[in-house]
Amino acid sequence: MSLDNHVKLKLEKGKTVFGTWNIIPSPQLCEIQSQTDIDFQILDMEHGLFNFESLENCIRAIELFNCSPLVRIAGLNLNDSQKALDSGAHGLIFPQVNSVFDCQQAINFSHYPPEGMRGYNPFTRSHGYSIKESSKLNRDRNNFAFTSVIIENISSFGNLEEILKIDALDLIYLGVYDMSVSLGKTGQFNDPELKKFIEVGIKKTRDSGKSVGLMTKDLDQAHFFKKLGANFIVLGVDSNLIGSNLNNLTQLMNKN
Repeated sequence: MSLDNHVKLKLEKGKTVFGTWNIIPSPQLCEIQSQTDIDFQILDMEHGLFNFESLENCIRAIELFNCSPLVRIAGLNLNDSQKALDSGAHGLIFPQVNSVFDCQQAINFSHYPPEGMRGYNPFTRSHGYSIKESSKLNRDRNNFAFTSVIIENISSFGNLEEILKIDALDLIYLGVYDMSVSLGKTGQFNDPELKKFIEVGIKKTRDSGKSVGLMTKDLDQAHFFKKLGANFIVLGVDSNLIGSNLNNLTQLMNKN
């Protein structure tokens, strides 16, 4: 079992990290992706098909090659948060937050007392099942995993400055797709208002000293977001990466 949170260590050193968003509950696919040069994989329990058994198996597969498994929880839920962290997740990403209170709840659900209300059980995978000293795994400390919230609606974006004052919050993820819906401009990614959301969100978050992430549609956009200051970049979703690459290959073959 990995002793380090690789993605968190890289972010703390000022590096930009890259990864994927996974909706397919396949340990084999996670293992394949972890053997590339990506730094993290986000396992999606909101829109993906994961249950807690497949989640733990995927976390186990990702950790084999020094890649960090992260989990997007389906919502603000203490029980789900505890299970994901007990399975060995290196960090949680909470969607559908609207207020400072919601974001503080995310901290409470992902931290042990006194910083939060997460329960402690040394007999889980996260703590090596208590076979050896769990403290050697560093996972019984609040500073092991990192906590992120997704800013994806008008309400949470309006509260961003106050949200950024929460010390234990490590990363802000800008949910561009949902924000386009919230603005009434679904999928209009070149809209000036959506561009402003991205630019302002990145600047305010980085100025606060926190990391900021978002998803890119291609390499040009990834370089652009990195230039703006984004340091946590999702290169694509597993289902689309597989389908798009295969489609591109067939199109090239059909031209010849």
